[in-house]
Order: sequence, then structure tokens, then C-alpha cells
Amino acid sequence: MYLEKSLVHKIIDKTLMKINQHQNGVTTFFDNLILQQGEAFLKDNKYDSEILERVLEIVTITGDRRFVNLSDRLINMPVSSLDNFSRVCSQGVHNVFCWQGKPLFKSAYDLAIYHMMISEIRPATIIEIGSTEASLCWLKDITDLNNLGVRIIGIDQIQPRTLPKDVEFRRGDIGKIDYLLTACFIETLPRPFLIIEDAHVHLKRVLQYLGFLMLEGDYLMIEDSILKQDELKEWSLTQKNILVDTFYTDFYGINGTSAVNSILVKKEANNAYA
Repeated sequence: MYLEKSLVHKIIDKTLMKINQHQNGVTTFFDNLILQQGEAFLKDNKYDSEILERVLEIVTITGDRRFVNLSDRLINMPVSSLDNFSRVCSQGVHNVFCWQGKPLFKSAYDLAIYHMMISEIRPATIIEIGSTEASLCWLKDITDLNNLGVRIIGIDQIQPRTLPKDVEFRRGDIGKIDYLLTACFIETLPRPFLIIEDAHVHLKRVLQYLGFLMLEGDYLMIEDSILKQDELKEWSLTQKNILVDTFYTDFYGINGTSAVNSILVKKEANNAYA
């Protein structure tokens, strides 16, 4: 990226406005990097051009409209700000991150993103495809913290030893997702949905069925999707009004999540880019 003083000025001004209007004057690590490197560049002092270019690229890309077409995103944004080593360390190194003493295989980035999503979109139903005892306990706890009376449904081939109160579980072959979640049953569930795909098997079949059952305002988060981009591209060609919510995918930098290009929401055409 070619560094222009006008662009650097614009990014610094935008950052200062965010700090003052939304953060009570407190800066983040990233804010400090923008201000320090940007001001050094404007004053012709010593700065790190590689870091500044990377910062400006992230800010420029993530500053565009929030909701973007899935097909377009997959073509134009195949990258992530996270290097592979940071990504593989994000679930824990000397031990796995645990919840209530049980191993919860969520990345540090996704843990925070889920908390924000649930607080903002306030799902009435959460369906997790590829569930564990720990993940269902965690979902129950964070929805309770937000005072949400959410209907939580877990799906997997392995039955958890225990389940939190009021959490449902459906055991079976995920390749037969339409039998585990019949259309009649789906119609009884309150909206909006937050659907989590964390099974890593039968993805094509699952995506086809999820596209059928999603309605306006329903969210779908496909975890560990950096190796699922081809399946997502194929699926996106058959879907209408499935958009990437870049507020979440790019919150920690471009695709700073395990759900690369795959924190999705269904929006009707007249609301598609609100």
C-alpha cells in the first residue's frame, strides 16, 4: 500500500474520534500503534513502514460497510490478519481453555466474539451442530449472564454425560441433519436463530439444509473454516441474501477469528446493506 499523508491524517482523526466518543478517552493497543506510527510518519520521523502499511490496510478494509455479500467476500478477502502460529495457539498451548473445569475448544478470539454477538443479536434459539458438554454449559452460562431465555439445542453423535438445565440435545448422524432438525420442529422454535457449525463433517449437506431453514435476522457461524472456503464458495452460489457480518469477522483484524469469512446473517434484499 502506498502511504499518503492525507490517508494517514484521516485514519488518525477517525481513531481519535473513536477514542473520545466511544472509549471515554482510553486507547487500545491498536489505537496506540496507529497514533504513534502515523504521527511519526507525518512528522517525517522514524517509523516502521511495514507495520504502518499493515495497520492502514486493516483500518481501510474493516472501515467499509458492515454487511457484504458472501460470494464477493470469498473472492475479495481470502486472507486473515492472524498468522498461522497465532491461530494455532489461540485455543491454548500448555493446556486447553476450560469452562467449569471441562475442555472448551474455542479460540480466544471466538470466545470474545460470541459474547458480543449474543449480547447484540439476542438470539431466541441457539443450535450448535457438533456439541460438547463444555460448549453447552458455556452457551447456557453466557445467555444467562445476558438475561436471555434462550432455547439451546445441541447436536452430535456423542451424548454428553450431563446437560445444563433446560438445554436440549439431539443425538444422531449429522449427515442426516434434516431428520435431526425437521422442518416441522424448526417452525416451533423462536427467532432469531444463532446456528453454530462446529462438526467438521458433512459440511456440504449441512450448509444446504441451513440455507433452507434460515430466515431474516438468523445468524450462522461456521467455525474453523479456513479450510472450508471451497465448500463455502460452492454453497454461496445457491444462496440469496446471505451476508458476512464484518463487524465480527474483522473485529480483531481481517478475519481475526476461526470463522474466516463465515459469520453470516440472512437479510432480505431491502435490508441487505443496512
